[in-house]
Amino acid sequence: MFLALFMKKFSEYMHELLQEKYWVNPQNNRYYRIVLQQNLFAEWVIIKIWGTLHTKLGNTKTYLCSSYEDALEKASQIAKQRTRKKYIAVVAD
Repeated sequence: MFLALFMKKFSEYMHELLQEKYWVNPQNNRYYRIVLQQNLFAEWVIIKIWGTLHTKLGNTKTYLCSSYEDALEKASQIAKQRTRKKYIAVVAD
C-alpha cells in the first residue's frame, strides 16, 4: 500500500518537473522537441532537440533559464515559433 502511494506521488512530482512538447513538419520531414526540466543544481533548463524524421540527423542544445516562470515563457515563445513555421503539435501519451 505504502509503495503504491509513494509511486503515485513520485510520478506526479516527476510530471511536474519534466514537461515535454513535440512538433512535426510533414512538408519537410522535420521534428522539433523541447524538454523543460531541472538540472542537477536545481536550475531550470530547456533542452531543444531537432532533426529530420526517419534519419539520424539532428542536434541538441540546452538553455539555462533564470526561473521556472522564465522557462515557461521561453517554451511558449518556442511553441509560437514552431506554429508559425507550419509545425504540427504532437500529443504524447
